[in-house]
Amino acid sequence: MLCTQPCIGYRACKTSELCSISNRGAVIKVYNEDNTSRAVEVPSDITARDVCQLFVLKNHCIDDHSWTLFENLSHLGIERTIEDHESVMEVLSGWGWTQTAGCVFRKNYAKYEFFRNL
Repeated sequence: MLCTQPCIGYRACKTSELCSISNRGAVIKVYNEDNTSRAVEVPSDITARDVCQLFVLKNHCIDDHSWTLFENLSHLGIERTIEDHESVMEVLSGWGWTQTAGCVFRKNYAKYEFFRNL
């Protein structure tokens, strides 16, 4: 059953159920490099690479494979690169209700640097 509360982020509603999560998907909020954000509905099995491809299309960016999704954990003062194969829903489900965390879409030029130097 879907939550009827408006979703601005993955866990925006205060009900005991996860906001808008089901087999059909969830609404997630992703920030861009310029601190603007977009809320998009994504399927529950979407990977970080798929989200990057979606935002490349929505933002009319050039896809040079350096776009990356970052997990920003501001309450800890750190951020982490979400690897291309990782499930975005699994990452988001690890966030607590009171934590301030978010996803950021931006370039990471060193993303495949290890593989280029072999």
